[in-house]
Amino acid sequence: MTDLYPQGHSYPQGHSYPQGHKTVLVTGACGEIGQALVQELSRRGDCRVVTADMAPLPETIRKLVSEHVQGDLVYKIKTFYDYDFDVVFHLAASLSSKAEIATEEAHRINVEGTMQLL
Repeated sequence: MTDLYPQGHSYPQGHSYPQGHKTVLVTGACGEIGQALVQELSRRGDCRVVTADMAPLPETIRKLVSEHVQGDLVYKIKTFYDYDFDVVFHLAASLSSKAEIATEEAHRINVEGTMQLL
């Protein structure tokens, strides 16, 4: 497993990661479930958390993550090629009420986004 940080980079406040800890990707990290997951992963302290979401990270979890990739998952997926993720929690999705109105956009986000991650 490669280190996500360039030499001399400091880890998030209160964290230092010994070699061998897992690198975790959480997509949809700004949603309610995503934020709760990031907080729990941080509380455990046994992994590096990289997040991805269309929105900027809320203050509540900003200091808990190693890196945040903001943007459309379908287009940002190449950003993740250099990472060696041990675990992926894919929570990014277009919610049902929004998806019922914009079905093509929902398909692009929900299906194509998932396929890109795989």
